Amino acid sequence: MNIWERGGLAWLALAGLASPLVLATSALVIAGRRPDYSHLRHTLSELGSLGRPHAEWMNRAGVVPAGLLVVLAAPALYAAFGAGRLSVAGALVLALAGACFAGTGLFPWAGAPGDFSAPTSKAHFVLAMMAFACLPLVPLLFGLHARGLPALSTWSTPSYVAAAAVFVFGFLPLPGWLGATQRASLACFFAWLVTASLWTLRSP
Repeated sequence: MNIWERGGLAWLALAGLASPLVLATSALVIAGRRPDYSHLRHTLSELGSLGRPHAEWMNRAGVVPAGLLVVLAAPALYAAFGAGRLSVAGALVLALAGACFAGTGLFPWAGAPGDFSAPTSKAHFVLAMMAFACLPLVPLLFGLHARGLPALSTWSTPSYVAAAAVFVFGFLPLPGWLGATQRASLACFFAWLVTASLWTLRSP
């Protein structure tokens, strides 16, 4: 019985392909209307900060749906990688990462960067840290699962590399270049997710 016959879960892998497209498109469109905004210096959170031009569009049409699409991709990847504790953990962490990312759009930053006085800023920070802590764990857990299965062994090393890159860029202390490092971390994660989603659509 293939993945299509097990309820059509493979279709959910399309969510993994759509998520980075939704996020990138919304960020480019909103940033294009902000001459003061720099993709290298400013984070995505700044685009959705309360009071910023078009912030609501960034959150409601970009960050929130992108996170929810990541959640939808989790069961498809689990079905493709197969049963196992590490595979279950990978899918759960993927869903948690997507939910936390969507949550940052529901609780946008308020005030100046570094100002934690607003409750929504505190919630935003916690959710963002949880999301970026989960992102490198996803390829790591699926890679560890794949290591013990001959049919999936080719996934292990690329997944380890992706996990390391996501972690390093996500927590690299480069003041003044937070936008660049954040985008590099997300790019590494989404590159792994898109590849895994494409493979899921084609795998028996």
